[in-house]
Amino acid sequence: MNSGIDEKEQLDEVTQYLLTLKEDVEPPDGFTTNYLEMSDGCRLRHLHYIPENPKAQIILIPGLNTLLMSWYKLLLLLKDNSFQIDYIETREKRTSILDKPKKITYERLLQDVKESYELVKNDEITQIAIGSSMGANLILLSLARKEMQPQFAVLIGPLLDFHIPKFFRYVTPFLNRFTFMIIKPLAWRFVLPRYLNKEKDPFQAHKYELGFKLGDANKMKYAFKSWAGTTLRNDLNKIDGTKTKVILIGAEEDKLHAADETKQIAEMVQNGEYIDLKTNYAAHDMPLVKLLLELTNR
Repeated sequence: MNSGIDEKEQLDEVTQYLLTLKEDVEPPDGFTTNYLEMSDGCRLRHLHYIPENPKAQIILIPGLNTLLMSWYKLLLLLKDNSFQIDYIETREKRTSILDKPKKITYERLLQDVKESYELVKNDEITQIAIGSSMGANLILLSLARKEMQPQFAVLIGPLLDFHIPKFFRYVTPFLNRFTFMIIKPLAWRFVLPRYLNKEKDPFQAHKYELGFKLGDANKMKYAFKSWAGTTLRNDLNKIDGTKTKVILIGAEEDKLHAADETKQIAEMVQNGEYIDLKTNYAAHDMPLVKLLLELTNR
């Protein structure tokens, strides 16, 4: 597939089904759903699948406010290819059980990754950490702090400098469940179209629109506040590339996640490698699975 238009024409049945949804998808058949309890009492939703003789363990940390539908097809493909899968949703998502949204902070999100990794890691097989956007940044920072050590980290669209669009920076102090009802249509009409292309990648546009619609306003408020203005620039040189091979995935047709920043990160990480999968769609589909299969044979 060489263009977004081709992808639109060739959307598979799973993606076509996801495009019809007005709510997030249920976990795939065969997965166990439970909650990981963090040291401060917050509980994070965790989807788990383990086959007989798994090829490797996938520890997947999705991005800011990401819905399960974003990764649903990839989870099916990973299951079909006999990977152990641990999908961990961070605390800003509506699925977390959290008494106070104020507990969503930069340091607490990093602590969650550390604690979750200790709870799910399988030291008997190869571990591959996957993350996108904020999830990718969390993994990079955790590697720099030596708080996780998978053999591979495959990271999609991390941000060297975490950008929050000006619109959200201005409205975040006033964000609550009531103002969110006013802000949502304005954001979707005037802000998000600058970063999303419904023609080239209709599924990406749909999942972000729905994620924004279904998100918890108070949780998003503190997530935006905790990440605005953060940077990876002082941490990337602390990653030991001899212990964890870091592969940075770019999607150069994706306006939301700047590929030039992903390239920079690859250059700044010891033994880092940059691979362009062209589109956000491919970075959540079979091209990514093929890369993971190659890694298990290295």
